[in-house]
Amino acid sequence: MKTSLLRNLNGRGIALLAASVIISGVSSAQTCPSPITGIVNTNSINAADIAACGGTLTINSGGSLYVTTNEDWTAAGTVSIVVNSGGVIDFDAPSQLDLAAGSSIILNGTGQIVQTGGPCTAAEKIRVGGAVIATCDGNGGALYSFSEINALGGIHFSHIWNGSVGTEWHIADNWTPAAVPGAGDVVAIPSSSGYLYPPFVFFNHSALELSIAGGGSVFIADYGSLMVYNSAVNDGSLAVSSFGNYANFGTQTGTGTYSTDKVFPTNNRFHYFSSSTSNPIASSTGVNLTPVNGSGQLVSEAGCNPLQLAAGSPWSQFLRMNENASSANNCSQELWFTVGAGEALVNGKGYAVMSGGVYPQSVGIFNNDDISVPASVISGTITDPLSGTISRGWYLLGNPYPCSYDIQAADLTSRGFSTQVQIWDGLLGSWIPAIAPVTIGKNQGFQVRKMTPSVPDAFTFYKFNKNAFAYSFFDFNFEHFLTVSLEKENFNMTTTIFFDENATDNFDPELEANRLSGDFDVPFIFTKAGENERMAYNAYAPLYNESKTVVMGVYDGATPGNFSLRFQDLATLENTTVTLEDTKLNTFTPVEEDFVYNFTTAAGDDQERFKVHFSMVDVSGIAGNVENAFTIFPNPAEDFVQISFTNTDQSYTLQVMDMSGKTFISQYIAEGTNQVQINTETLSAGMYLVELRSSKGERTVQKLIKK
Repeated sequence: MKTSLLRNLNGRGIALLAASVIISGVSSAQTCPSPITGIVNTNSINAADIAACGGTLTINSGGSLYVTTNEDWTAAGTVSIVVNSGGVIDFDAPSQLDLAAGSSIILNGTGQIVQTGGPCTAAEKIRVGGAVIATCDGNGGALYSFSEINALGGIHFSHIWNGSVGTEWHIADNWTPAAVPGAGDVVAIPSSSGYLYPPFVFFNHSALELSIAGGGSVFIADYGSLMVYNSAVNDGSLAVSSFGNYANFGTQTGTGTYSTDKVFPTNNRFHYFSSSTSNPIASSTGVNLTPVNGSGQLVSEAGCNPLQLAAGSPWSQFLRMNENASSANNCSQELWFTVGAGEALVNGKGYAVMSGGVYPQSVGIFNNDDISVPASVISGTITDPLSGTISRGWYLLGNPYPCSYDIQAADLTSRGFSTQVQIWDGLLGSWIPAIAPVTIGKNQGFQVRKMTPSVPDAFTFYKFNKNAFAYSFFDFNFEHFLTVSLEKENFNMTTTIFFDENATDNFDPELEANRLSGDFDVPFIFTKAGENERMAYNAYAPLYNESKTVVMGVYDGATPGNFSLRFQDLATLENTTVTLEDTKLNTFTPVEEDFVYNFTTAAGDDQERFKVHFSMVDVSGIAGNVENAFTIFPNPAEDFVQISFTNTDQSYTLQVMDMSGKTFISQYIAEGTNQVQINTETLSAGMYLVELRSSKGERTVQKLIKK
């Protein structure tokens, strides 16, 4: 028996029943009959009788509303027919009951719709709002048969698709009544024989309940979405385009078909994909599953070469990750295995698919309920060809629903995961980090990190976290931060260094995000946390009149050439000086807002060639801090600098300090002195601070660059 989208409507009908006037006996003009306990023909009840009953007719035990002719009750407006246990609506052959839009038939207990005389055919019809809702045998373009209506506990549709003026769901005249349905409406899509155009969803829409009849269809186009809040019955076809979204928060029943696909960028790279249907066989996705060199575990070269697997290693366009696999070379490449044609894809797992014009499909029954993915991996570290040494505990998962999905921080931390989420950007060919809450797109692969990988647990997808309206997928809020972009022609990737009250100068898994490597030919930028962690977002404790140095590196995508570093958001770092050190060229360059540093990479370069020095200049609480009290020339300097004083009527103390506050030069400047020369030959190349403090307590600081 089919579970009802259009379930027994006792709950919906309570108010109507309480207010109804019960019918009985034979009706007369503008007179409400008492409850029907015997046989009452439909042609003996007119619109005035129904109006006198408040729009509700009730059939009690032993009563029968006998439909003998083609009765049209639309003049009575919205009608509710309530059939209690032992009562029936009995159709003759052929006969038809025509009700206005929004009308309902409520079957309570053993109340039912029957056909007692003649063959059961499509000639016996129930029409609501001009649409054929049911026929005795379910044919003739009907949504249901009488037996199905009995199983459903009745019918109630507030909006029925008529498709009279086009395919657009958002056009009122395509609906009966002529209004676009919303979140409180029960929507019916009849068989295709019942309308000229099928419904296409182009924008964001919703419904309380949805019913698609056999032969009927709904197509959700790119950037269109449909939310069903209660339940859905699909006996027809429901298809969702690559960038469309369908979210059902209730029950899902019916014998119809479901499908969606995922259009990847046309670049010939791996992308990370998850199916939207329940445990499909890999061959159903349309991806080429023919392996090279046999199937099984990939084998890396010694040294974990990102550009080359070992000779004879298996290879395929469709790969799965085994997070707890052992690795002969301790290389992350050996966590990957080929996917067999007959292999069932695990709900909620992510898979690597080489695009090359391949668009994986999800065909079957849409995942609709909560889904838990087992998470049991081994402790320790493993070498990633580009990201260096990383901790085990990363899981490749994928959104298992035909819509966007919201990951909340509590969903992660309650199961022992970090709040860090890494989402694959197929266009860029890189993992993009975010900190929960974060929205994952449909079919999108992502990674989360188990902080205690030796303790098994599951990552759980919750159906009520589905989101049909969101397409963007990451966000990160900072207050005091520096953004550094690696640029080359049309390419851009950023890393962020930020200062937070809750951070330490070590790795903070709840605040920071690793820089996981993407395709080997994609450049990326990173900073270092500790000895091994390469970071995309790197958090430090706030600066308090001190200096800090952050190692920053770039990977050139295995193609040496010209690149640029662009520095932004310095305005958020109050009273802080920033200096870029290039260890390859042994240069120190002061950094200002939107500063661009051009450099060239070469084969064999140390990827971690840069350092970013932060130094806070404490000017708080100093009365009479003097601006432009002195000038420095030349700056940058080599062997000496000339320091000229604006005000000569007082004495000064002059100090030259490095970014950590260590003093290298200290000199007394007598009153009346206009200029002094400072020997800088013994200073190492880098950034320094020159502080001038007057005998009156006034202070000013300027930066000095030593070549």
